[in-house]
Amino acid sequence: MAAGERLPFGELTPFFVSRNELTRSERDAGQYHLYRVFDFRRRPRVFGLPGAIKSNCELEAVSYLARLAG
Repeated sequence: MAAGERLPFGELTPFFVSRNELTRSERDAGQYHLYRVFDFRRRPRVFGLPGAIKSNCELEAVSYLARLAG
């Protein structure tokens, strides 16, 4: 892939989830489905992941809650 070239959005595009989404997906894994809509301008499609998010995805912590020290 050339420098500056963008990956197309799709099923393999990384996405963010909140702590609440992770917790809910674990608590209600039997009924939980995460749906992602992509390529909606050209050819809209939906991708779904059933069950707990962490059983279907590799998770990487990328955010921190920061408070002023002192």
